[in-house]
Amino acid sequence: MLKRTDIVLECHHVATLLNSCHSCIVKQVGWASTQLLPKKGELFKKKKRRMMQMGSKWKLVKKGTWTKRVVESIENRVVKVGDPVSVVPILKQWVEEGREVDQDLAHRLSQSRRYTHALQVLEWMSNERNYDLYPGGIAKQINLISKVHGLEQAEKYFRSIPDAKIEFKIYAALLRCYMEHKSLEEAEAVMKKIKEFHPVNITPCCNMMLKLYAHMGKYEKMDRLMQEMKEKDICNTATYMIRLNAYVAITDIKGMEKLLMQMEADPLVTMSWYAYSAAANGYRKVHNFEKATAILKKSEHLARGKTSRLAYESIRTMYALIGNKDEVFRLWHMCKNLKKPNNSTYVSMLSSLVKLDDIDGAEKILDEWECIYANFDARIPNIMISAYCKWGQFDKADAYIRRLLDGGKQLDGRTWG
Repeated sequence: MLKRTDIVLECHHVATLLNSCHSCIVKQVGWASTQLLPKKGELFKKKKRRMMQMGSKWKLVKKGTWTKRVVESIENRVVKVGDPVSVVPILKQWVEEGREVDQDLAHRLSQSRRYTHALQVLEWMSNERNYDLYPGGIAKQINLISKVHGLEQAEKYFRSIPDAKIEFKIYAALLRCYMEHKSLEEAEAVMKKIKEFHPVNITPCCNMMLKLYAHMGKYEKMDRLMQEMKEKDICNTATYMIRLNAYVAITDIKGMEKLLMQMEADPLVTMSWYAYSAAANGYRKVHNFEKATAILKKSEHLARGKTSRLAYESIRTMYALIGNKDEVFRLWHMCKNLKKPNNSTYVSMLSSLVKLDDIDGAEKILDEWECIYANFDARIPNIMISAYCKWGQFDKADAYIRRLLDGGKQLDGRTWG
């Protein structure tokens, strides 16, 4: 086990070597990909604190090249713990080893949807380490309590916060809780409080209210708030998308088309593939497949960058819903050309072919997946087994299940549903 003094000595050793060969390459396994070092000594200053927290160690692999050996990060330890096991003992041990824990850990756990453990981190820092949470940390804790323990407990925690600490961010967090729990009257009351702060960026809070009105079917209130936002010039792309989805939900095609024209004409609105895909869904719901197809072409044209695969899969699903098999396969090949398909990609494609009742196509995709998969994913055979049952091919379903079991594959409860 590395001690703090060992890590400090390693850091100083690294700094000395970097001063003489600052053009070497560092491989930061777990944090970033290979990158050229910055100017002399800058890397040491930037990474010293991180190394102290993570308990990492540098070693020379060959002349001019460095690599980081990760002893173990606190995230690695926490990831191994499943709900409902507490992570507090891990946090205590980490500190006893002379290392630090900060609020960023809770944020990273929240991003991974490990809400219970994220909440445990914040509560431990506040209660046992006497860490004074900043307003953003308090706001995060309110949201986590709401997700883990429910709205009533989140309200109870809010009431325990000293008045001197309550500010815009905390009310905004409470508003999000009411939105997620569809508590309309309480949300409206909190929104009045938020307006009293005259925040510079109130748009996200207004968007939360728009979402809530849409969920509750309060379209008149939704339109009044949106008009107010337009008058104050505080609408953003998300604002228009919320309203667009609401039009699609109630199949108000005229309203949807009018809003699309406004969005296209507004230089401050960034049109995305998702906006046109949502509109295509509106046309699909009223069986106007010609317009749906035309607008899906617009959507595809905007698919680029890191979200292109997600866009193609979404558009492909829409083509399946309107019965256009040729476009489904065209986009399937486009997805495959972007990157090697993963299990989720095969789930999406199989689902599309099942919607099209394309038995032969589905079986070919299944065969392809069985030849290349690295990790068995029960979702894929489950789709195929359900499809066989849907098509009345119970013998095929039974034979496939037996083949999977004979091959030692683990099936879940949905297989037998």
